[in-house]
Amino acid sequence: EFLQKPATIFPKHIEFGKIARVWKNTQMSSAILNTVIMTGGCIISNLVVSCLAGFSLSKLKPAGWKIISKIIFIMLLIPMSMSTVPLFMFFIDLPIIHISLKNTFVPMWIMSGINVFNILMVKSFFDGIPESYVEAAQIDGASNMKIFTRIMLPLSLPLLATLAIFAFTANWGQFFWPMLVIDKQELMPVGLKIYLLKKDLPIDEYMMALLLAVLPIMIVFILLQKNIMKGVAIGGVKG
Repeated sequence: EFLQKPATIFPKHIEFGKIARVWKNTQMSSAILNTVIMTGGCIISNLVVSCLAGFSLSKLKPAGWKIISKIIFIMLLIPMSMSTVPLFMFFIDLPIIHISLKNTFVPMWIMSGINVFNILMVKSFFDGIPESYVEAAQIDGASNMKIFTRIMLPLSLPLLATLAIFAFTANWGQFFWPMLVIDKQELMPVGLKIYLLKKDLPIDEYMMALLLAVLPIMIVFILLQKNIMKGVAIGGVKG
């Protein structure tokens, strides 16, 4: 019916049992679980590195922070294709310790953490927080980590929610790097699994598998789209 000519806008026959059959035959539950683990690690890595780096550059301002900020800006101009080969060589044979990170989610977690755009976004937001808050906390004897956890993070919750959603949507359907570093079937995330299923499934079941793969990200975006817009607006205004 999908391939017939002329094509029909609405299907004449609906088979709901196909959902369960595709879910079972394609082992989609295992792929989604792998994707949840991979994406969850990417979100945590992204938030931790972005917040700490943004706080350091905005409020602590260590020696050479201006040079570091310029280097970060320059990194935005470097195309991803230039770093693909060096990163792959790094992941398959870590220098000094000579450990391979193949068939793990660690490479994706590392690359998600080093997100230049998010670091600049967090720094811009922290720049908008009055210095008097930090100075008052320092007078009371608060350490830098306490200032970060008790003052900066609570004030930036809308922005952090936005960064988490961005990290989720960016990493849920990852294909390129999982294809390079993962070759075990039991570790494959959804993006790679869908690609490999293309040659094994008829087109109707393949379309159903695609729907099952993108459904979680559609639900997240529909439910949290207001948070995304709010967080982007706050980050822009504070900057």
